[in-house]
Amino acid sequence: MKLLLQLGIIAVVFAAIVTTGFECASSEMTSAKLYIQRKEYDNAKKQLEKEVEKNPKNEEAYYLLGKEVQYVQGDFRGMKESFDKALAIAPTHKSEIQLLTLSAWGKLYNQGVDEINRAIDTSAYLEKAIATFSTAVAVLPESLLTRRTLGLAYLRNDDMPNATA
Repeated sequence: MKLLLQLGIIAVVFAAIVTTGFECASSEMTSAKLYIQRKEYDNAKKQLEKEVEKNPKNEEAYYLLGKEVQYVQGDFRGMKESFDKALAIAPTHKSEIQLLTLSAWGKLYNQGVDEINRAIDTSAYLEKAIATFSTAVAVLPESLLTRRTLGLAYLRNDDMPNATA
């Protein structure tokens, strides 16, 4: 009787596993996570790009690509693109994505302000400020403050068409 009960329990567990299934991470995802732990971001990026090529509906791969690779390396335009793709698939990491997007925007905005302040001495920083604010607009397009400051940077650069745009 005891043996029959044990066999019944084993059969139920086996049936649950078979019917619900379980998903193993792909070798690319596993490799990418290991590379991220080792801070080998270029290798992690390659693995994550292979993963999204093979499985374009992998929200986690886009999220990790944006968060753990592109954000860390300062590729904020790429980060925004990866986050947009992740959110288009599922809102699983929506709050983390919003926080990282705001963090990237803050870094870019502050860097742009610093570059404008340095442009008082030399105009080379003005071009850097324009590029930085343009990236900040790409990261957080709804920020009117960034657009206004970008316009002021163009104005200081005597570029009236872009300043008014």
